[in-house]
Amino acid sequence: MKMKDCLLEQSIEFLIKIKSNLMEILFSNEEGSNLAYKNFIVESINIYLKTNGKALSEEISGKNIQENPSKNPVLDLLDYIISFLTNNEAAKNWTKIAAYLEFWDSFAKSGDVQLEYLYSKEMIAKLIDFFLMKESPFYKAGENRYEMGNRLVNPKFAGLISTLSTLIRHSFTETWNEEDHSKGLKPHTLLEGKVR
Repeated sequence: MKMKDCLLEQSIEFLIKIKSNLMEILFSNEEGSNLAYKNFIVESINIYLKTNGKALSEEISGKNIQENPSKNPVLDLLDYIISFLTNNEAAKNWTKIAAYLEFWDSFAKSGDVQLEYLYSKEMIAKLIDFFLMKESPFYKAGENRYEMGNRLVNPKFAGLISTLSTLIRHSFTETWNEEDHSKGLKPHTLLEGKVR
């Protein structure tokens, strides 16, 4: 085994081992530290995806991983990190979400497999839902959601806006029409293969 492959394997094993600590790492008051950790996490995952991209792309597109979670440990790790958006952890830590949201920004700008994964997880809808809080069209009356921001401090949403921009600019939905909408079908999001 080459040294590079060995280091990649060790860094992925390390991330899987500390999976339960990722929330504390990405939501920290130490802005410099958590940005450095964010860079390590996203780069390790990106190298893994680049090395195993074809097989992972087939796994992502071959079945609906929204309903059938992957057995791949890196995709499982990404699912866990996404769960912070949907389980209120990111909203609870709204004063410390800059590195977390920048993680998704860096990840989305890294390649086609990354975009394909984010589309399969309906990340555009998840980010908009998170941003709009109780004003979201996905909000259900009585649902427990944390309020982010106050009169003195606003959440740092720059990473979220940048991630949405990347995802929207790379999506393609011209084949989806009003008839599809009335049938309850979701738009088909196709990759153009031009990540910038």
